[in-house]
Amino acid sequence: MTDPSRLVCTAEGWAFSLEQWSAEGVEAAAARRVSVGTECIAVLNSGMPPVWFLHAVDGEVVAYFEPSDAQDVVDESPGQLASGLVAAGLVAAGVPEGTAEESSEVLLLKPVEQHFGVELPRASLAGQALPALAFTAA
Repeated sequence: MTDPSRLVCTAEGWAFSLEQWSAEGVEAAAARRVSVGTECIAVLNSGMPPVWFLHAVDGEVVAYFEPSDAQDVVDESPGQLASGLVAAGLVAAGVPEGTAEESSEVLLLKPVEQHFGVELPRASLAGQALPALAFTAA
């Protein structure tokens, strides 16, 4: 039986996982395993602040930060890593200063989309279910 709290699907070589009532995707051990030979991006939004961003490359966590700490990542991260680009986007949007016009979740995902060339359905960013997934009550 499929656990309705964690569903995974793939599309065009990308794997997507949505977790409900869990935060295993942003645990360092899980990110290290998943990223071996590739990259892993995880965004945690529990419905309450803070939102967290994790980036692992080939078995190593290279960034784990909350959007308000994005300036620290910009100061420390190589510019070509997705985490550095995401952090720079957050800083440019005014997240650390509290002047951003869009939500941290949307601002986290936009640079990830641009860097990796993927497009997440806008319905999912507006709080609606992803078209390929449906959560059901157990």
